[in-house]
Amino acid sequence: MVNSERQLVRDSLRAVQSVFDDLEGFTFRTEPQESAADKGYDAILQASSAEVEFVIGINAKARITPQTAWSVVEQMQRLPAEMLRVAYAPVISARVAEILDKYGVGYVDEAGNCRLRSARHRLLIDRRGRNAPRRLPQGSADPFSPKSSRIVRAMLGEPAKGWKVRELAEHPDVKVSPGLVVKVKKTLVKESYAVAQENLLYLRDPVGLLENWARSYFGPAEQVPMYFLGETAMAEDAVARWCRAHDLNYALGGHSAAWRLAPEVRYSVAAVVCRGARVQSRGA
Repeated sequence: MVNSERQLVRDSLRAVQSVFDDLEGFTFRTEPQESAADKGYDAILQASSAEVEFVIGINAKARITPQTAWSVVEQMQRLPAEMLRVAYAPVISARVAEILDKYGVGYVDEAGNCRLRSARHRLLIDRRGRNAPRRLPQGSADPFSPKSSRIVRAMLGEPAKGWKVRELAEHPDVKVSPGLVVKVKKTLVKESYAVAQENLLYLRDPVGLLENWARSYFGPAEQVPMYFLGETAMAEDAVARWCRAHDLNYALGGHSAAWRLAPEVRYSVAAVVCRGARVQSRGA
């Protein structure tokens, strides 16, 4: 093990131990491992108190990206079930933390942000500081920006499909430049939402992509309930005609939109989203 790797392991032990320093009555014993990479860990920390003992397997990395987080998870799944599995890196992004936590791997970073949980030991330690500013890779683009999100929307509409760059760019609901598709593709792959195989882009984690896209919006739209005498289709048509007459962008939402894609449910409440509309009164 070279000096830089030794230092990384020492840093990881110090960081994980510091998580328990605020808990009274714990003593520690460390077991750095010279050749335990094939076992899924680089060091073991035993944290003991009068009531409980934790045996913590630590996988230390100089950097963990959303792409490499999956390999860390695979490595640490080799550890015994009774051992706490903890990944360490100087910086753990929100996306990496999400992937690790999803598969039962805890994490600690240099700043002390961490999430350790064990149902077996009734343990949950969740410490989060300020989120580091999001730094996109050079030549990439935010997939959740208004224009780029057209690409995300098209892919989520057919989550099992493999896409070519030009096919996405020319999609009737996308219509952006191939250059923007390439930049969004780079981000989706970097953030491990998608994988590129044989010149095709496939979604790897559509649920995570959808959830993070939803979190990127600031505040919900104002909901204005109205009553309409007639069928839901008549209400939708009436709102559409009103929006067109006032030069407003609009779209069907909720079950109104879902029924157009897959008419498998019945609904009695129409949902229409209008951008820029100001409702001054509400009435039947």
